[in-house]
Amino acid sequence: MNKFLLLILFVIPYFIIPQGIVINEIMSSNHSTIFDEYDEASDWIELYNNSSFQLNLEGYFLSDDSLNINKWQFGNEVVDPGEYLIVFASDKDTNIDYWHTNFKISAAGEKIILSDSNGSIIDQVIIPASLTDISYARISDGAASWIFQRPSPGSENTGEAIQGYSDSVSVSVPGGFYPSAISVELSAGTSYIYYTLDGSDPDSGSLK
Repeated sequence: MNKFLLLILFVIPYFIIPQGIVINEIMSSNHSTIFDEYDEASDWIELYNNSSFQLNLEGYFLSDDSLNINKWQFGNEVVDPGEYLIVFASDKDTNIDYWHTNFKISAAGEKIILSDSNGSIIDQVIIPASLTDISYARISDGAASWIFQRPSPGSENTGEAIQGYSDSVSVSVPGGFYPSAISVELSAGTSYIYYTLDGSDPDSGSLK
């Protein structure tokens, strides 16, 4: 009987899915996706209550520094089950309509850490280098897998993956004024460049 109970104690933890507040979506280069109460497009972090009970984040911490996980602390903030919370990483350290951390997020990539009121890390994610207005998010709310996707601040993650980015476009001559006609060549590594001659936005059906 004792051996049977001991076996249960060892086995059960492997079937428990962690529940609570998780980092759900991050944008490290926000240009026009969402604006804060200052009418500024600051970097942002979306938290998600992945549990069936209400949680108060008072005393919880967010940080971008593994050596200082208590870098920024929440005040009183209750998050209902299945609810989202947007936190702007603006370096303003304020709370009017939104919480604002005392740090920004580097678009070159870094780690974001969420800790509880005891200073224990409960979630963390390493953000790769990101492009503007593309979020790095769990493929679905609370899921284990992360992808670059179309942003959904404060709502269900889209799961609509951004598969990759085109190579940077290089121009064969520097910009400026020239006294006579010149030949200009554009290149973009292994990517294709599409263009129009009427001022309309090009797409994959345009001239290549």
